[in-house]
Amino acid sequence: LLLLHMGILVLRCILSFVAQVVAAKRIAIVLSGLRRSFVYPLVYQNIWTHIVWPIVDVSEVFFALDFDHSGRKYTNYDQNTVDPTEWEKIIALFRPVYIARLLSSRDLSESLRVGRNLIEAREEIRGQRFLWIIRLRPDATYGKVLPPWSEWPISQVAKQLSVVWSTSIGGSCSRSIPRD
Repeated sequence: LLLLHMGILVLRCILSFVAQVVAAKRIAIVLSGLRRSFVYPLVYQNIWTHIVWPIVDVSEVFFALDFDHSGRKYTNYDQNTVDPTEWEKIIALFRPVYIARLLSSRDLSESLRVGRNLIEAREEIRGQRFLWIIRLRPDATYGKVLPPWSEWPISQVAKQLSVVWSTSIGGSCSRSIPRD
């Protein structure tokens, strides 16, 4: 009986810890668009160090990436020049919650919609909405580092802003998600 009681206490502690970790994840970061440039170390390492790393303890990452770029304008991307292990390195580094592999998406709105669906699915599982959603292009690099979570507006301020908070890096963060 004593062992059963101790087991229940341990289980409660574990569940409490898991609930705290989930509650601590306040930001959803979604990379949506064409994957072609994202697999280059210069690009994904920049996104990691400038955007994800400063808020890694309070964020979850989602990928809604189109793996097929054939027929796209202005592309000199050659999949054969990319080290196949780069994608594995990206997954290990970013640890995305969900990965949606799009094939021949019609346009950016499709990857945005899929990214939104991934976030909403995660929110349903968590039983809690993210306070902020950051949508990133997988082919962009950033010159400034995102401020740490401690410098972000508190949740009451975020609710008053409701739509957007412009950061010092020239981007924006939003709870609002583009709708179809």
